[in-house]
Amino acid sequence: MRVDAGQGTGIGVKQIRLILGLAATALAATVLVGCATAARPAVSQFPSPVAYVTAQTPPQVQPTATLLALASATPAPAPPVAKRLPIDTSAAVGLWLNSPGAGSVISRVADIAVGEVASATRKANPTLVTLGARQVYFGYSGTITAVRSAKPNLFLYDAKQAVALASTNKEPLLNIRDPEVRALLADDSLGIVRSGGLDGIVLEGLGTDLIRVDAGPVYTGTKLFTDQQRKDAVEGLLRAVRARIPDKLIVAGGYAWTDGDAFGKKATEALELASIVDGVKVDEFLRAPAGKVTSFKKEEDWKKDIDLLGSASSDGRIVLLSTRIVITDVTAELARQWLQYTVVSYLVGKNGNHSYLQFEATAFPNLADDPYLTAPIGSPLEAYSKSSSGIYKRQFSNGLVLINVATETKKFDVDKVYKTISGATVDKTVSMGANSAIILLNQ
Repeated sequence: MRVDAGQGTGIGVKQIRLILGLAATALAATVLVGCATAARPAVSQFPSPVAYVTAQTPPQVQPTATLLALASATPAPAPPVAKRLPIDTSAAVGLWLNSPGAGSVISRVADIAVGEVASATRKANPTLVTLGARQVYFGYSGTITAVRSAKPNLFLYDAKQAVALASTNKEPLLNIRDPEVRALLADDSLGIVRSGGLDGIVLEGLGTDLIRVDAGPVYTGTKLFTDQQRKDAVEGLLRAVRARIPDKLIVAGGYAWTDGDAFGKKATEALELASIVDGVKVDEFLRAPAGKVTSFKKEEDWKKDIDLLGSASSDGRIVLLSTRIVITDVTAELARQWLQYTVVSYLVGKNGNHSYLQFEATAFPNLADDPYLTAPIGSPLEAYSKSSSGIYKRQFSNGLVLINVATETKKFDVDKVYKTISGATVDKTVSMGANSAIILLNQ
């Protein structure tokens, strides 16, 4: 039977504004939170005892050499604090949500819930891991003058020494290089986790406006930030929060984890920073939320997103991927094409056992219960590869996934009998339209 997987066969991140109270006592206190690593003392080496004998008449035995004193035993490092991890996704599509509009199926089978939906979803899903969320790069929007007068170190400034504003919402930017700002944010993160009885927190917007591609530069004093200062600022904040909540999950969002292009430019430092926390959040997997719906990434840019997923999800690190369509001018057919394309892209790129996907199309909330999101595909048996016809593929223990990222129709000859998610038999050639994807399950 010939199956056409063309174009016709085809949840959201709610930013929480950082509102830090400006109390008189807080203005007088500076809290420095750091993270130090104790060095392991060196252990002295000592020789084995040796008896020296002189061959004489009568033979005279020399005394045994004095042994060096044993070094004191190095104390064993403290065992790592156990954290509550989400369910293993090695053999399934991992799912997370932060949207109140998530479908009934997703609410029951989701592995992670973030923000306001966490406590409500937990009632129906006892295995759910719940995370709070905190924006970390702006604050004090209603008290700029008073705060600047009392604590000018809390803000970042532009070239004219005016308080620098966030490029997205024009809120005053916080100086996360400052120990006091780091301490305030770390304490606030702890408060969010404790008050909600949560398993951890997502730190949103890390370094968002320290890397300003589409806005005026931010200055430190009168000089532009250097790349090293940017990295040090994010690292200092991550270590401050880590020290404050060592027994909870921390997921970092923003900085170089926004999408594959941003990651590719700073991959080494992004992975170094990710090692401080438990996971990262990719806000624009495959597309910008408000981007043109009929526009798909070119192959080389699609591959950057896939490789970001592969790198970030290795070593058991948590990865939260978000693909969103927030505009409403989209057909149901195109929205479902995007869902299938997103799920298969996720399956093509994921490594490790803790990667989770969220797909949200505002105009079509019913897609949250689409069977592609719960496909029983099994575990990957190989890395992804590109076939001779130009279609990307990856074999799983219970099936095969195919994706055509080109702008023209391509074909793929299957090696055995499969069935589609809907149950149709596939035993010969699959014809795939532009930017289309399909999951084939073993018979």
